Formats: sequence, structure tokens, C-alpha cells
Amino acid sequence: MKILIQTKGLEDNQTIKHHGINQTHATLYRFDHLIKHIEIFIADENGPRGGIDKSCLIKVKMETGSELVIRAMAATSYAAMGGALSRTKQSLSRHLKRSKAQQRRRKSDLAEYLAIL
Repeated sequence: MKILIQTKGLEDNQTIKHHGINQTHATLYRFDHLIKHIEIFIADENGPRGGIDKSCLIKVKMETGSELVIRAMAATSYAAMGGALSRTKQSLSRHLKRSKAQQRRRKSDLAEYLAIL
């Protein structure tokens, strides 16, 4: 799984990037076989004015060619990244459950078809 992290308008970029890579691996390690690469964009929307203005956008490119896009906002860049990664994990889990259910249906449909023959 390749991880690319880009920041805009934030101080201490290297610390945020290092934290992001570690968090991404820790959160999404079990989906490594599904993910081709991940792009994470972290930005300060309002600049120095403060508030809940840190955004994290995560784009996940799957091995199947499909793409998943998740966005979260929070008061800090770390919280925004954590929220977005948590939602990404939930979405990937749902995707995995759906694909397993489809595989089971295909197998049962094939078995029924072969039984008719």
C-alpha cells in the first residue's frame, strides 16, 4: 500500500506526515490486499483565524480500480485525520462484506444452474 500525504497551510508538516503514515498503516493494515494506494490531503481552511477548520480528504484507489473518497473536518489536523481514517476503515469493511456476499451468491447461483443441467 503506497501512501502519499500532502499538506496545505499547516506548520510542522514533517511531523504531521510521519504521524499520518503511522496512523494509516495502523488503521488500515487489514485492508492492505484491497488497496493500491492512498492519497491524504490535509489543509487549514481558514488560516490563522482558528475554529473547526482543519480538513482531511482521503482518496483510496482500490486494486479493483474503484475509488473511495472520505472527508472529515475537526479543530486539529490530527483529529481530522483520525476521523477520516476511521470512516475509511468503516467504508472498506462494508465494501469487503458486500464483495464476500456477492461471491457467495454467485457460487450458489452457479450451483443451482449446474443442478438444473
